[in-house]
Amino acid sequence: MKNTFTILSFCCSLFFTDGIQAQVYNYEPVRLANTETNPSYLASDKSGRLFSYQHNGSAYDPHHFYQDAIRCNYYNPSFFTGFGLVASHTHVGDSASYTTLGAGLAYRTVLFNKVFLRLGAMYKQTWYQGYGGRFTYYHFVSLAESAPVRKSMGNANLSFSMSSPGDKYFIAAGLLNYRLPSFKADTLLQLPSYAFITVGDFWKILGNSRINNELSYTCILKRYPGQSSLQLSHYMNTVFRLLQLSRIQQFRVGLRIGITDDRYLQYTPALSYYQKQDKGFFVAQIGLDMSYKVSGNTYPFTPVLQINITRTF
Repeated sequence: MKNTFTILSFCCSLFFTDGIQAQVYNYEPVRLANTETNPSYLASDKSGRLFSYQHNGSAYDPHHFYQDAIRCNYYNPSFFTGFGLVASHTHVGDSASYTTLGAGLAYRTVLFNKVFLRLGAMYKQTWYQGYGGRFTYYHFVSLAESAPVRKSMGNANLSFSMSSPGDKYFIAAGLLNYRLPSFKADTLLQLPSYAFITVGDFWKILGNSRINNELSYTCILKRYPGQSSLQLSHYMNTVFRLLQLSRIQQFRVGLRIGITDDRYLQYTPALSYYQKQDKGFFVAQIGLDMSYKVSGNTYPFTPVLQINITRTF
């Protein structure tokens, strides 16, 4: 328990250091099994050998948002360690784009013969091209009279997680976009940093024993370089079986819903096809990320299509 509090204190102290810059996150749910936002899960046998491709946004329209990302994971049960690679390209309107490459490592140990403790870190290198300004959720706000900017940034995602065997119950926390000391902050280019915590599985806590169902809660704190104010987001994320096609095939439905940046409602329904295979599984998912600002009866961003294909071996 003392070690857990030490890790939490360390994470908090890192988050409140200044000048953290890199990718924009929470386009998709920050979940236990997402190894980019939770690199500690690289040390999970469920991660195994995994390949994932995701596309968000329009069909490569230079005037709109789009993003492509791939993830590859490998877990070695003999050493209780996992390794992962990520690569992504994000285009935001006419003013900004960035490409990121990352590599992560995680280790798993067991506490009291009942609790899996995982620690993970992912180093990321980001190449930015555009103008000075600030990244918001799906938009980029340029600074007035800003000159073109080309910049390389190094940063890291750090996380730990604790779970019961099989991840029936879990808690994970971490930092996203921690700026490494060797890279100076750029006041002309502001990308947010995040601290998160996610807890579940509430379906299991409520007595629903279906293996493929999940209900979890995630809290995200967002902060821009040079600012002391924090923006808070709360999400509930659920996935459950909709239709069983055969012993190994089924359709699932999912929904992420919550309050983003203390300002507007965000909701992302999704439909996925799941197939169990001899070694691992295959999942194809399509979703639509949407928003609504109740106070002004407006939509902070237009609906964004999300496509995800995942295969484990």
